[in-house]
Amino acid sequence: MARHGHERSEAAMAPVTERYVDARELAAVLGVSTTTVKRWVAAGCPSETWGMRVRRFQLSAVQAWLRCADTLDRTPQRLAGRNRGGHGHQE
Repeated sequence: MARHGHERSEAAMAPVTERYVDARELAAVLGVSTTTVKRWVAAGCPSETWGMRVRRFQLSAVQAWLRCADTLDRTPQRLAGRNRGGHGHQE
């Protein structure tokens, strides 16, 4: 019995792994189109390719990338929460 309890505490201490999302879900969460997600990938957005064509994203990694991304239209900064609800203008 003591061993079983010990196993539970080890399981409780195991790191929680963030789930991966596809481009469609990422776009929906961030309020952009899948075309925008594809542009971000071409610009270096972090993602993993599983198999031949399956690309997955960790939301936290993409959000961090968006906060640091430097683009001409400043879209990543706005999407990272710096100007939600605006029209793309930085104040």
